[in-house]
Amino acid sequence: MRSARPGFALLALLGALAALASGCGGGGKSSSAAETTPTESSTTTSASGRYSDYELRMQELGVQLARVLEPTARDVAVQNAKPALIRRDLRTAQKRILAAAVSLQQIKPPANVEAQHRQLIAAVREFAAELNGVIKTVSHQNGAQLNQLINGLAGISDMARASDAITKAGYVIVVQPK
Repeated sequence: MRSARPGFALLALLGALAALASGCGGGGKSSSAAETTPTESSTTTSASGRYSDYELRMQELGVQLARVLEPTARDVAVQNAKPALIRRDLRTAQKRILAAAVSLQQIKPPANVEAQHRQLIAAVREFAAELNGVIKTVSHQNGAQLNQLINGLAGISDMARASDAITKAGYVIVVQPK
């Protein structure tokens, strides 16, 4: 079983912002938050190695989030990126992160991780809100300083803690990208 920290660390990695989601693997069709509907989840990964509905939906959301955050991560990592570009990318990422929180809310977790799933949703929203402060400092920070600032946000720690708790309960919600 892999740690959930790398998957939701991509949220932190917003621009090499050192993980929703280094993304999650798992394929599946792409869908928007509006298309996602609540469903009842089955139990944890079976002995046969098949993932539960909950795990598959969490992995798919992570893959989608990783794809939309990757350009922001690249732009922030560029040494001489223009502050206006970084601010625009961070605002776009913030909107996508908020959409991910909506999608997370539409995923019905198994009973034994309902509290941790709610904590994850709250942490994702917390992180999105904290990005307002980061966006304000863009003209005064370079990529390395932004990474350090973002990695120190409470939302990042809270997302990692909730993700790790779900993983420790036996759910593979994050897998390494292929």
